[in-house]
Amino acid sequence: MNSYSSYIVVILFQTNFRGYSDAEFTKQLLDWKELFDIGSEVHDRSEQTLEVDGENQWPEGMPEFKDSMVKFFDNMHSIADVLMKTIFSSLGGDPLIFEKDFEGSKESSLLRLNYYPICTDGNGHLGVGPHSDPSALTILWQDMEVSSLQVERDGVFYDVYPLKDSYVVNIGDMVQVWSNGLYKAPVHKVLVNHTSPRYSLPFFYCPSYRCNVEPLETCISDENPCRYRPINWGLYRKRRFEGDYADVGEEIQIKHYLI
Repeated sequence: MNSYSSYIVVILFQTNFRGYSDAEFTKQLLDWKELFDIGSEVHDRSEQTLEVDGENQWPEGMPEFKDSMVKFFDNMHSIADVLMKTIFSSLGGDPLIFEKDFEGSKESSLLRLNYYPICTDGNGHLGVGPHSDPSALTILWQDMEVSSLQVERDGVFYDVYPLKDSYVVNIGDMVQVWSNGLYKAPVHKVLVNHTSPRYSLPFFYCPSYRCNVEPLETCISDENPCRYRPINWGLYRKRRFEGDYADVGEEIQIKHYLI
């Protein structure tokens, strides 16, 4: 057992996608990292939520860890809610549609604790392979000591250096669909480090599992006709979870919903 999992001995299973794992895949390639996934502690959670991502699995004997993470989750959700309302408004979206689509966002959103061990193997490993986030919005805290995050633009990857007292914010696939392709979810990856471990805490802000994400009417025009079929977020998220922890073939992407 490695040093990280000796402290958090909670294993993530196929029937519960919360907890610890050291075997996440990005597009069928194993990432060089360990993670611990945390959802909300909302009571009376819906059956659909339990079916899609399960329940939190807290390590025994560490009550301060649970308390800190629950508080951090709630704070990140509040920040993301404000940011997403602003993005939705910039697209001309009806506030009532926003309230309906994100009514259950606290149940469906996710806090992840990432640990990237030192990698002395030079066989082309990546902390996380190139991907865009499936969520609506991601807020990321980065380790100040190690810079490994890169974002793609015009086919070239650029470093995203950590800045003190700041977060990295990027939109996800669902905003790309809502905007009908006007806003692009950035492709990014995480490099391995040969001398130092790295930590990061991304918060993934997501719509309700009942939500059917489709281009907003304000983003459809003769010049930019509707590009995507509706995507049920609960089904989409479940299929992405399944591809995250096992090689189930080609991973579901929003390109599969193109018209």
